[in-house]
Amino acid sequence: MREAGPVEDTIVVAGERVVVQAPVRTWHESGLAFTTRSARSVTRCVVLHWTGAENPPEALHRNMSASRLSVHFAIDAAGVVWQFMDASRFGAHCQAHGANGYAVGIEIINRGVGLDLPNRGVVRATRVEKVHGKRVTYAAFTTAQVASCLALVEGLCAAYRLPMQVPTVPSGDVLATNMSLAEARRFRGVAPHYAFERGKVDCGVE
Repeated sequence: MREAGPVEDTIVVAGERVVVQAPVRTWHESGLAFTTRSARSVTRCVVLHWTGAENPPEALHRNMSASRLSVHFAIDAAGVVWQFMDASRFGAHCQAHGANGYAVGIEIINRGVGLDLPNRGVVRATRVEKVHGKRVTYAAFTTAQVASCLALVEGLCAAYRLPMQVPTVPSGDVLATNMSLAEARRFRGVAPHYAFERGKVDCGVE
């Protein structure tokens, strides 16, 4: 039995185990793996997404596979981190600005702006933010998801020697729209999907 205290588990980065303060199920344990291409030559960003539904990781994997998409991690409502492939492999989760070639992808299982979709027993508060200058109301992440996402991002940033920073504006506030191509090419750290694509609003400005 695991002793009380912070939960520890490991993710796989370039074939090596990296400890994170979150429960993890890798593809070795779940059997949910994406067929991947070669490893990336550079990693300078972690991109956060939401799935747009409360479907379980198995359904996420199935739906992305059918669409020829792939992502490295998903975080379910209970805060369990599901890893679908080595973090250093190519994924197909953010095509804009060529981000697939330099970014790790994390999908947070959440209905997002689809507030009328089945909640599957997951009770979420709602948040209202401005993204791309428009008011966006979306389902908030669970406390467990926020904690596990932070732990996962910390582990990835440490492994890739990335700063724990998000895109900001000169005032210091979080950027609430997309970066230009030049800005995206310079950025190192953690960014929401909307920071790469004008047509996206995930993951809010939480």
